Amino acid sequence: MNPHIPTWKSRWVIVQVVGDLVLWLAAAFLGMAIVFAISRTRLGTDPRMWLAQFLQPLITLPILTGVLRWHGETWRSLGLRKPNDWKRFLRHVTIGMFTMLSVAYLIRHLVIAPLHLSSSLRSHYLVGLQHNVSAVARLIIFALFGVGLNEELQFRGFLQSRLARPFGDRTAGRYFSVVVTGVVFGLAHVAWGPENIVYAGLLGILLGGIYLWADRNLWVPVILHSLFDVFRAIQFFLYGNDLPT
Repeated sequence: MNPHIPTWKSRWVIVQVVGDLVLWLAAAFLGMAIVFAISRTRLGTDPRMWLAQFLQPLITLPILTGVLRWHGETWRSLGLRKPNDWKRFLRHVTIGMFTMLSVAYLIRHLVIAPLHLSSSLRSHYLVGLQHNVSAVARLIIFALFGVGLNEELQFRGFLQSRLARPFGDRTAGRYFSVVVTGVVFGLAHVAWGPENIVYAGLLGILLGGIYLWADRNLWVPVILHSLFDVFRAIQFFLYGNDLPT
């Protein structure tokens, strides 16, 4: 059989992937719509805004868990598992964190600043955080428990694995899934303006690559994402800006 001609099996895989992506989009937009409806008038210093943010994973993740079970999969099979080698795991986290901070600096100074990209993040959700200990403490709690785990399960775990599936385990498929997932991750930050679309998109591609490099253990990007957002929260506390020049 000609390997370039799709078989019925490969076509069925594509149909399943498209169905999974439609369900993911529906679940994600449902959760986000509810969150924005509740928190759109809240400022970053209002604790009710941060409580509302936790609704999105509470709505989306159970739906995605059901989709995985329907396919005979679990989050563990996608990488949410205990490391086999803790020294190797810690090495992945350490190198990954250093790489993320370095790449973030380069993105800021070589892409965002020269292009004069604007951001709407500081004007609404994170206003009033500078030197506000209680507000930043709530933001850090949200970053640790409501962002890193939630977004990495959805993007690097669910979405990236779906996009790679039609390609089997080929290298081209892995690279394709990393890039497309990163682009989608960036577009998911459209509400925060062009600056954050580019910032999140490029760092999302990096996180996708780190996920593959780190033996596909999802805890590595989860930890990196969470710590990186904590670092940004501290920057807001100190400077009133998460991307200082």
